[in-house]
Amino acid sequence: MAVNSKLNNLVELAKEKSSDRRRTLLREVTDLFFDEPPEQGSGESAEFDNILTALAEQTVQEAREELAERFADAPQAPRGLVLKLAHDAIEVAGPVLARSTVLNDDDLVGLAESAGQTHLKAISQRDKVSERVSDTIVRHGDDDTVAQLIRNDGARLSRATYEVVTERAEQSEVLQGPLVERADTPNDLLADMMLTVGKRLRDKISERFENADQAAIEQAMAASQARLAARMEEDEQ
Repeated sequence: MAVNSKLNNLVELAKEKSSDRRRTLLREVTDLFFDEPPEQGSGESAEFDNILTALAEQTVQEAREELAERFADAPQAPRGLVLKLAHDAIEVAGPVLARSTVLNDDDLVGLAESAGQTHLKAISQRDKVSERVSDTIVRHGDDDTVAQLIRNDGARLSRATYEVVTERAEQSEVLQGPLVERADTPNDLLADMMLTVGKRLRDKISERFENADQAAIEQAMAASQARLAARMEEDEQ
């Protein structure tokens, strides 16, 4: 039977009001999608998107959790459905926020600007997090969320974002460890942290400096000292 014919039959069945039947239908449409994936951008793909999104809205959360898990790793997943799931409860949204490549930076930034900490943490776990998305997470995330982002080697951070996190770390032990242990934290910012972290982390920074290019370390220390002097001068004014 052609895919369109199967879909039409399922649409007719979807008029039933039984929640159990709707959940079964959701599985059947999902199975059909993966059995014969439509070409992206095609009318058939749009039809799948509409039907799956409509059925998902009418089913219990447990069914949506199952749906999110199935589509989280599918690069051809219907975009409208993925966006809908990404805004759902974290139990539903988590897999697609953390893994779906259907979500682009615009999607992730929009979500990060409006979602709660659990959703931000899920985004922070992605294999790749761009500088733009990382900046948004740092601006809206609490210290636990930002620490998770910093621990993710796949997250890229701009110099400006590193500076913001380092300044926050002066008052937050939660952020200090991840920053010191991250391989690409700028050396001059690590030098700044020598004044605020405990002995264990100071030793880690010292060990890192011993194994680095000494000319680069001297330059980093000079930059740190100049920044500290400028801050002290501002405080005196």
